[in-house]
Amino acid sequence: MKNVMSLIVVLLATSLQSHCQIDKIEFTTDGYAYSADYAIIIYDNNIAIYNALSDNYKFPHNGETLPLRKDKKGRGLPEPEIKGLFMSELSKKVFKEISNLVLSLEEEFDKKTYLENNLHASVGELKVTFQNENVRSIYDYGMKGTDRLIRLYALLDDLRFSQKWK
Repeated sequence: MKNVMSLIVVLLATSLQSHCQIDKIEFTTDGYAYSADYAIIIYDNNIAIYNALSDNYKFPHNGETLPLRKDKKGRGLPEPEIKGLFMSELSKKVFKEISNLVLSLEEEFDKKTYLENNLHASVGELKVTFQNENVRSIYDYGMKGTDRLIRLYALLDDLRFSQKWK
């Protein structure tokens, strides 16, 4: 009987945590070689802060040649690197998509750490603060943890170029 009651308490606590609203989502990358280094913080009021640290190009590059864009005369110009601190307001649809995906990461939050068996890899760190002040985090060396994490990384990565940053 004690085991059944303990199981019910654990399930109830997990269920309550899943229904807690998110206060803040923080995601940082430490890119290996020519991968982007940036931090994104998303608050519950849909405000997002983007700190572009280095190698934030709209198109990936290999370090030897920078991605090119065409000017009005058809000439190839190097794609400018984005650096600095920016702010944007996310649409409710985008915020809901990200927050729903974050709330589905229960197993990933329980595991906490993902390590790729590779010497040189980018690192992603996710930290979520809930309104009940509970904080959950994930450290992912290689940024290949699970399908849901990879989907979240892609969404957050796309925010860098899909939003109107000021």
